[in-house]
Amino acid sequence: MQDPHDGWIPLGRAIFRFGIADTKSSATSETPVAGADLFSIEAFERSRGRQRVPAVGYEPEPPPLEYLTEILREKAGASKAEIDRDRGRFLFFFTSSGGAAACHGGAPWGILREPDESLKPRLEAILNASDLASDHAAPYVGFAKIGDDEAAEGSRQSEGVRFATGLVWRRLMLLAFDRTVRAGRVKLFARAPSTRDDFKQLPRDIWPQLDVVDWEHGVARDMQGALYSSIHVADSNNDAPSISVEPTSPAYHQKIRQAVQELWPSGDMPASVKERYADIRAWFSKKSQHAPSDRTIRRALAEAPAFGRGGPPKPKASPTGGEAVPHTEATDIDSLKRRGSSE
Repeated sequence: MQDPHDGWIPLGRAIFRFGIADTKSSATSETPVAGADLFSIEAFERSRGRQRVPAVGYEPEPPPLEYLTEILREKAGASKAEIDRDRGRFLFFFTSSGGAAACHGGAPWGILREPDESLKPRLEAILNASDLASDHAAPYVGFAKIGDDEAAEGSRQSEGVRFATGLVWRRLMLLAFDRTVRAGRVKLFARAPSTRDDFKQLPRDIWPQLDVVDWEHGVARDMQGALYSSIHVADSNNDAPSISVEPTSPAYHQKIRQAVQELWPSGDMPASVKERYADIRAWFSKKSQHAPSDRTIRRALAEAPAFGRGGPPKPKASPTGGEAVPHTEATDIDSLKRRGSSE
């Protein structure tokens, strides 16, 4: 099975790479300066032309790192915030009035994941069966008992972190990444339709149709329910290695042999190699799959000379009588020499 190429970035971390402006590009006129409010009336008016309609060709750059970090800090009510672009994490630091310090953080999709309420009764049952909690005990977080004030402060911090994360991740970074895909600045690759398939490049207009169900592992589903797994992103401007249009994995070769079995279960394949290969390609096309080339078909069939108990499929009888001789091609210099000497 084909591995991701060097230079490809997993989807979750790719948002941190392409949804945030590099320092060198953060000084463009379209990029908001630190302290600007993208959601103010002034920002909305600047994005419109003189005729009161969106400016033609207006394609803002992703917001800079400093601006997003300040948004996180301010909206979460934290004393400090950081964005770890390499690991794909948000970090929030809080200092309470009593001087205690707390840190919240993680991947945005983890922070925004809805808590599993079904675990709460199980946790309470475990604690109630132990000496760690009772009706007279103070509220607790995990196995550490805390007071009412600390519990309220922790809840406030968690809500602030979720709000700030949702704002920056969904309304700024993801929208910036969407614009990057639409402009063709990046290439998308995924395994589809099976996780065992080789990577294929996705058309950029398919991205808006995908619903990402797992950012960590790059899994998305389209409107028809088809899955795209292990989604990776590559920069179009860095000559990132692309992938071959022709799949060559063992799984793909097995599909070719499967096509032969289904097309000619009794071995009565056409005598003409051209007709034979055309039927195999038609089999793939009917299934909306990439049709193999003649070379790939030859390789797939050469790797497995037997197709089950009945052996390899046999060509149909020749119209002139007798069995048609299968088409063969010389594949190296020695075979060509042997053919010339026999003639």
